[in-house]
Amino acid sequence: LPVEGAVAGLEHWSKAGYEVRLLTGRPPTTEVATRHWLETHGVPHASLTFVDKYGRAGGWTEDTPTLTLSDIATMEFCLAVEDSLEVAAFIAENLDIDVALVDHPWNRATEHLPSHVRDRLIRCHSWPEIIERFPQPYWRCSATRIKV
Repeated sequence: LPVEGAVAGLEHWSKAGYEVRLLTGRPPTTEVATRHWLETHGVPHASLTFVDKYGRAGGWTEDTPTLTLSDIATMEFCLAVEDSLEVAAFIAENLDIDVALVDHPWNRATEHLPSHVRDRLIRCHSWPEIIERFPQPYWRCSATRIKV
């Protein structure tokens, strides 16, 4: 099942005119299953992109295009929602946007990050909190895309 509040949050942004773009670190071999799951659960999104977030693409020789983190750095988003500290820090640093960092035990050690990156990581404990903090994320940048 989807994380509680996630579908409602994405619907909120979609209805407000934001382009919700899902980027996943799952292998491209899961594309059919992933698209089926998203459809079954009514997860609103404008696109689904597979990203080799951790340099594991060696075995990913599928027909599905896979982006790298460097590719993401060339894209425009006005907000990102992420649970990987490594990826969240990369996005905050390279795209200069806020990242709603979904709180988990594995992403709490941020003291090693530069302060300008830590300032962009907005720790959130739930999807309702993400939407409360970012009801209209567009004011933070010129793009209207949200990376989830």
